[in-house]
Amino acid sequence: MKQLIRQRIEDSIAVKKDLLLDEELLQTVARLAETVMSVISSGGRILLERITPLWNRMKFLSKVTARNLFRYKKRMFMTIFGITGCTALIVTGFALKNSALGLVSSQYDTVTMYDMIAVFDADNNSAYDELTKMMREETQIKSSIPVTIEGVTIINESGDNLGIQMILAQDANEFSNYVNLINDDSGKVLLLADDGITLTENAAKILNVKAGDRVILKNSDNEEKETAVYAVVHNYLGNYIYTTKTYGNALGLDAKINAFFINTAEKISEEDRAELRQSLINNKNLLSVTNVDSIRRDFTESMAIVDMVVYILIAMAACLAFVVLYTLANINISERRRELATIKVLGFYDRETFRYVNHETVILAVTGILLGLPAGRGIGEFIVSTIKMPSISIHIDILPISYLTAAILTLAFTLITNIFSNRVLKKLNMIESLKSVE
Repeated sequence: MKQLIRQRIEDSIAVKKDLLLDEELLQTVARLAETVMSVISSGGRILLERITPLWNRMKFLSKVTARNLFRYKKRMFMTIFGITGCTALIVTGFALKNSALGLVSSQYDTVTMYDMIAVFDADNNSAYDELTKMMREETQIKSSIPVTIEGVTIINESGDNLGIQMILAQDANEFSNYVNLINDDSGKVLLLADDGITLTENAAKILNVKAGDRVILKNSDNEEKETAVYAVVHNYLGNYIYTTKTYGNALGLDAKINAFFINTAEKISEEDRAELRQSLINNKNLLSVTNVDSIRRDFTESMAIVDMVVYILIAMAACLAFVVLYTLANINISERRRELATIKVLGFYDRETFRYVNHETVILAVTGILLGLPAGRGIGEFIVSTIKMPSISIHIDILPISYLTAAILTLAFTLITNIFSNRVLKKLNMIESLKSVE
């Protein structure tokens, strides 16, 4: 009987111990939850909370993320600033590449429409007739136009001067089939005028002249003639003055024909084009033959160094993103060690904990990317505007794929950095949260 009573007393004591332990565990969990919620609510109400319909539809983790973003404002702005700089560097690199390579297509697809220039001695009386006949008979030549190419010096009202090539055409309408004179202001295609010169835009910028201004032309014999600038037109490679042979004669210039602009047959192959060029070179009446395709190819190859600049800027951007994000991620984890350990005790798996922290980083990265895209264009425009080359006119040109690539690369750098910071998160000891409660 005594043994039965003792057994029941022991069972009762054990039950009470279990109940006390369960109660203590429940209180511990409650205190842990209070700790997390107090951390979450320490930042006060944010703007999103005042938008009740939106806030009520947000998930718990989204609400926590939103509050944490505004809770650590300094780190938020540092992260955004770093990602903005990373994206801007990449966009700037692509801006330089697209703008440099775009010079070739802009010049030879929209302005220069001829395929070859053949120069001969203007003092050779029979050369012009023989070459004209040859070009009419040559099946690989679609058309040609005689022009005068003469080196002159143009001087503005302030006395600034620039050596430049002057091209005089006999027929303004026919000349438009070989050179597109696109107005710098209106974008309209113009014809040569008989009462002024047409000046390319880079030369106009160097001399600070515009349509309607008066300038002086000085030829190789140091004879000076005053004239008006009829229009300023687009030209990306080289500086030129265009006018008619009639106006050149009116100015007293010795406008002897000494060259042909040549358009080859439309379906001519590269081999036939090379053979035609060689046959022109071998012609005794010609002094030189310039193939536009060769110029285009050589210039494109010379711009290969721009690719190296782009790769360097991308590498710098990757280093910037990694240093900024990894450093800030470690600071973030260090400052929130007890909070993060607590949520792990509350049942968050590693993957959920990673998402809890990385969600904030990704949002800040996307914000930085959106700010970095226009910032990169602005930096590119500034760099291009400071590049002053006498014979090259560069315009900022960024392709849509360049913006997309810059955004993807920056986001990739962010995700890679998150992988490294996840290792630090995984090493968090959950006992830290229990110590903080005690």
